[in-house]
Amino acid sequence: MGIFSKRETVFEASDVRIGEVDPRNETGTGYRNILRFDYPVKRHRQVRAHVESDAPIDLVIAYSGGKMAAHGEGLTCGDVGPVESEAPGMGLIVGINPGDRATFSVTVWTDRP
Repeated sequence: MGIFSKRETVFEASDVRIGEVDPRNETGTGYRNILRFDYPVKRHRQVRAHVESDAPIDLVIAYSGGKMAAHGEGLTCGDVGPVESEAPGMGLIVGINPGDRATFSVTVWTDRP
């Protein structure tokens, strides 16, 4: 982040539970252990994500086509990124091992020139 850059929050979620039993989940595991969030971004911005969790989780910043841009494994508190954005949007994928549970908060932001 440059000296004159400003932080622009593009996605924020608090107290999200992951790992709950959900027999109708499309993953086929019987658990809600993978969550996906989409968010809008402008092209050629640096995207970063910060996560805080009560148990280790995996976090992926993904391009709109599903290609991974950056990831962090076993995070309880930390940042992922920066990666250059692609318009019109990107996504965030949060995962946990089947049977584990966690409550997390995440913030995704870009550096506004």
